[in-house]
Amino acid sequence: MTAHRAVMCGGAVKGKIVLVTGGAGSVGHSAIQIAKAAGARVFATVSTDQKFEIAQAAGADVIINYRTEDLKSRLLDEAPNGIDHVADVDFAAHAEIYPSVLKINASVGSYATATNLTPAIPFYPLAFRNILIQPIFVYSMSDEAKADAIADISRMLAKGQLTPRIAKTFDFKSVIVAHEAVEAGTLVGNAVVEVKG
Repeated sequence: MTAHRAVMCGGAVKGKIVLVTGGAGSVGHSAIQIAKAAGARVFATVSTDQKFEIAQAAGADVIINYRTEDLKSRLLDEAPNGIDHVADVDFAAHAEIYPSVLKINASVGSYATATNLTPAIPFYPLAFRNILIQPIFVYSMSDEAKADAIADISRMLAKGQLTPRIAKTFDFKSVIVAHEAVEAGTLVGNAVVEVKG
């Protein structure tokens, strides 16, 4: 649901360019698939060759390793007219380049800002381009947004357009270990805890 909102909070993405930062993460992986199913051209950022392959398998059209390439330059090369929307895993890490790489009236749906919990925002450069910045927190989404997400996700699952990536499955007795693995950031994908009835 977080991935859906991060992709769709600025409106329909059909025919648009959507950037998904952290394209191999749990939310990013789903965001790539959701944006593709909704008709977008999808760019994704990753940090390793393994994550490159995960983002590629999810359907990303352009994949950028931000550790080996200059992200701003590559985005401008690939989309000289700008990006329409960003589903962002780390707002603080990207806010400074947004005025340069986003189209006028573009949007950003950001569900995290790990590198700085109180990021500085280049207010006027963003304002002059009328950029919509939407922080995402799934638990306070409107009922309408939740209903839209449920309907779209259900349809995509039924069509085989959305496949969650399971990094590791834990039994219920290992729920603490599962939480620790998620918090440590060592999993590439979702942690699943099996509850046997």
